Amino acid sequence: MSNKKESPLTKIPGIDKIDNPNLESISGMDATFLYGETDTSPMHIGSLVVIEGSLKFDTFRKIVHS
Repeated sequence: MSNKKESPLTKIPGIDKIDNPNLESISGMDATFLYGETDTSPMHIGSLVVIEGSLKFDTFRKIVHS
């Protein structure tokens, strides 16, 4: 018998049908924030970037990744 904790994602209908090679497991730090989040204590962070002018997607991706 396994003592492994069941992920809350397994309760999402159709989650077992996701087959995307671009998906990766989240890090331990991300998991800590995810499991620590409640209705009164949000742990997520959002941002918006406005880029003026032209910028190729590959260049943008390299900048964000750095």
